Amino acid sequence: MPDHRKKGQKFPKGPANPPKKKQATPKATSAPADSPTRKAALLIRAIPANRPGHPGRDISKISDLDLVKKFRLWAVYNELPVITFSPEGDANWSNVPTGPTKTTFLPPLKTSTNDTHHVLVVTELPWTNIGGGQKGAPKHCDWTLALPLSPWPADAKPRVGIYINKKLLPNAGLTVNPTTFNSPNAIHASLTAHGKRINIVGVYRPPSEDSVMNPSHILQKLKNWEVPLQDTIILGDFNVHHSSWDALANNEVKGCHFHDWATDEGLSLHNDVTKPTFYPTDHTKKPAVLDLTLTNPGLNFNWTTQWELDGSIGQPNDHVATLLTIHPRFKENSTNKPPKTYKKGALDWTKFRKNLKECLDPYRHLLNKEEFSRAAAVLTANIEIALTLAEGPTSNRSNPLPFWNAELTLLHRDKELLARKY
Repeated sequence: MPDHRKKGQKFPKGPANPPKKKQATPKATSAPADSPTRKAALLIRAIPANRPGHPGRDISKISDLDLVKKFRLWAVYNELPVITFSPEGDANWSNVPTGPTKTTFLPPLKTSTNDTHHVLVVTELPWTNIGGGQKGAPKHCDWTLALPLSPWPADAKPRVGIYINKKLLPNAGLTVNPTTFNSPNAIHASLTAHGKRINIVGVYRPPSEDSVMNPSHILQKLKNWEVPLQDTIILGDFNVHHSSWDALANNEVKGCHFHDWATDEGLSLHNDVTKPTFYPTDHTKKPAVLDLTLTNPGLNFNWTTQWELDGSIGQPNDHVATLLTIHPRFKENSTNKPPKTYKKGALDWTKFRKNLKECLDPYRHLLNKEEFSRAAAVLTANIEIALTLAEGPTSNRSNPLPFWNAELTLLHRDKELLARKY
């Protein structure tokens, strides 16, 4: 279209669009007026600013249900009064409860997950007196405990351990590789599931490790380690902050180093950046994503994965458990079957051509309409020729002899005919 404007002439501006109205800030969802949740939420919102339990920040946008859930978790962990209800339905403060320690919650945790969880990776593992002047971690008759080092040094305390479910994985073939990290803060174990070996790496990085170059610290040990090609799951409490796994976090130096290492190794992160895994006992600090779950390309190829938070186990605690569920994409022992072979004339080439066109359909954009149909026909013809040239003479042998030819086949038939006559 020709431009009829004179040099330097500009088109007049059209009417300006009206300014968009700002969307109102969504209000917090309130529970029904007579419900226990509503009564408990009102009691929490009425806590004075100078009293224990006051959040120290704006909670007007938090729904009643979320507020009550989070407050109870925080109150039990800090051994503060929780909300109880009288027979008349009135909400009141209870006496200070005694919150269970990590040592006491592990046995019931393993009992409750005995039929549902195959592997438990526990960070900040309790290390208490077990009798005879010795210390150890809590054990369970239905679970096998794997520790990072063996034999265990007398002056060391493990910060991570792996429990294997004997009931669900009776033939796990558990193997621990203590030389991988040679540290009480990281464990490298491998086991068998559905006939395939899987590496499981549990990590606990203490917040006190500030250096990213110290070879004795976990971050540097990870950077010096090459992730195996074999199916591998890496999970634990890394205590590093980065926006790649926490939407509200700043990119700190340690987090950037960990992010670069994971990227170089081609690892996949399964966390939801909007779901914290750590709720500080200090109410002035915000929740964060510290417990990460990563997998290598081998595991992603052979297994489907589903990540989620599991708030039903290990509570009360300042960390929320994470759950990774995997299912095999492969058929067990299918690789041991010989490839299927066809005798001459057994293939329906018309059907083959039709199926080939369907298989090529996702790549239609690479060819135009005429070339697409022609490509299927040319490929079919050439595949048929290649199969014919590669095909040996018809024989009952699963692997025909290399020197066998058509003349020997005729002689063999004549010999069989003569044998039947005489």
